[in-house]
Parts: sequence; C-alpha cells; structure tokens
Amino acid sequence: MDIFIEHLVKKKTTVLDVLIRIGLILAALIALTLVFAVPSDSVWSMVVVFVACAAIFGGWYVFTGLSIEYEYAVTNGEIDIDKIIAQRKRKRLITIQAKNIERMGKYSPEVPMPGDIQTKLVVCDSIKSPDVYYLVFRHKDQGRTMVIMNMPERVFVGIKNYLPREIRNAINIGN
Repeated sequence: MDIFIEHLVKKKTTVLDVLIRIGLILAALIALTLVFAVPSDSVWSMVVVFVACAAIFGGWYVFTGLSIEYEYAVTNGEIDIDKIIAQRKRKRLITIQAKNIERMGKYSPEVPMPGDIQTKLVVCDSIKSPDVYYLVFRHKDQGRTMVIMNMPERVFVGIKNYLPREIRNAINIGN
C-alpha cells in the first residue's frame, strides 16, 4: 500500500523578523519623504521618484518574503522537505530516505549531537515547540546531515515502517 502524507508548518515570527519589518517600514517612509522633499521642477525629481518606487517595491518583496512555511511530504519512506516563501516561491531543501536515518530523537539544545555533522537544517516552526525532533543521516550531496523538524504523529506513522529497527523500537511518538 502506498503512503502519502503532507504536513505544512508555518515558521513563527522571531524578534529579528519584527525588527526587519520595522526597518523596512521606516525605510519606505524615508523614501516617500524624499519624494516630497525634492522640488518637482528639479532634474533629480524623476530619479528620486524612480529610486523611491524601487525601494518601496524591494521593501515589500523582503517584507512578504519573511513569511516562511515548510512542507513535509512523506511518500513510501521518503521525506521531501520544501521551503515555501511568501506562498510565491517553493524550493526543495532536502530528500531523506527513512532507511538511512542513523539517529532520531526529541530535540533539545542539551541533547549531545555527533561532532561530524556537515550540514544542519532547521525546518520547524520553533525549536521550542513540543513536537520537534532531530534526524541524523548520511546524504549523498551534503554529507552527514542533521535535520531539526516538527514530527507530528501522522508523519511519524508514515515513516515508521521504513526506519531501521533499532530506531523504530527506541522512538515512541504520540504515546
């Protein structure tokens, strides 16, 4: 029987995101102020209007680009993780074969991690969420990789039968 499960996780807004948005709003207000400060009969008025419009558009693009979602798609033991930016751009981050997972467990900063991790991906809403788990595996392109992701019970159920036996027996999610 084929298994297909999708799960969407929206990244929570951080303090840095809020500060960037405030800075963008202030920059847009300064750009508008410059448009009205330059006399309209000046040679520079068209240049200032063009630069202000470009700055406002660029600010809007970055402002909306801070809205990030992660989509997990589980298909027969394969986990595809995509990053969706502002619901306008999708990028495949990684594909994980559940049979290649070497370590898996509940994530907390105190958990000792292997020292030879070459790539670390944080693809969860917040590392403080209660359903955040880590996966360690070897990836053909990125080397030894650690992924920190939300692991709701339905995603775990979708990959459980494809995990190595020792990991499947050690992990008990949702019970």
